[in-house]
Amino acid sequence: MKTPGKKIFILSFLFILSLLISTSCKRQRVISLKTLLLEMTDRESLTLYPSPWYNLKQFSSYDRRSDSTGGRGWFANSDYTWFTGVDSSSGREEYILFDTDGPGAIVRWWMTFAGEGSYDGIVRVYIDDNKTPVIEDNILKVLSGQLLAGEPLSSSVSPETGLHQRGHNLYLPVPFRKHCRITYECDAIVISDNTRKPSIYYNICYRHYEKNASVISFSQDELINASAIIKRTNELLLKPDNKLAEKKNKIHKLSGIISSGDSTKANIRSSNSSITRITLLLDADNPEQALRSTVLCMSFDGKRTVWVPAGDFFGTAYKRTSFSTWYTMVENGIKMESFWSMPFRLNHQ
Repeated sequence: MKTPGKKIFILSFLFILSLLISTSCKRQRVISLKTLLLEMTDRESLTLYPSPWYNLKQFSSYDRRSDSTGGRGWFANSDYTWFTGVDSSSGREEYILFDTDGPGAIVRWWMTFAGEGSYDGIVRVYIDDNKTPVIEDNILKVLSGQLLAGEPLSSSVSPETGLHQRGHNLYLPVPFRKHCRITYECDAIVISDNTRKPSIYYNICYRHYEKNASVISFSQDELINASAIIKRTNELLLKPDNKLAEKKNKIHKLSGIISSGDSTKANIRSSNSSITRITLLLDADNPEQALRSTVLCMSFDGKRTVWVPAGDFFGTAYKRTSFSTWYTMVENGIKMESFWSMPFRLNHQ
């Protein structure tokens, strides 16, 4: 770690090391609501290639006039109230937000609204060509109203903003085996050559699995059977149990004072291990400068894979902030922690 600035920084590093059982084998598995929920609180899963393999894709309300690179409408930016079509087969107008073949799984769904009546519509989720929706209710109840899951899997932000001006989020996975279609019925929608109102913004991220992947489609029975895992997932995401893991792991400490242009180094010699937690205490006369000019470097198995200012590595950039997420935590820009799993075979610097 190098400090090219003019100040003297007092540093204290703490590395938590875990022994890996195996990081090279793929875990072939059946995809279901339960397995996707368990993956959300398994930090090691990000260090493994997915099995079955998938591509991450998205449907959104992007401006359809932006259809070709450099074309006439390339910079069109009215990214609201655009849909992939309209389904009138049931005698009502259902605007199509999402329509794709499986196997797949919706893993993130975000929407926000502006304009009278934009948030009063009914959302329907159809799975595997079933004409009866597996989910059907008011859009705000489905996304952020905890109809399907509690917080934070179902939530809206910011709480300081009026409900109808917030972003509404659903992270509860929705797997499907053959097909999935999502529609929105809203009487307030008016679309013509010159008008698109009210403003309805959305993006729906999903995994498109390889053809032979085994997927158990979402259903109300699956939702009920997963209720205990949903509750536990919400509890872990809101309050990670990081201290419990320390009892089983090795701790490596590094501390000292770094002057301008100097650096200090920690060599962690182990095999088939993983760094599972890094804690950095950074004290300086100018904390914002220190966050930018203190550079964190890491090499795994002889190859440098990290070179980044400390503030950026922990997600606070050059500002002294306080926050806590599943993978990073910062207290006043002084105490910073990372919980990314970083496996290696022989050694780490």
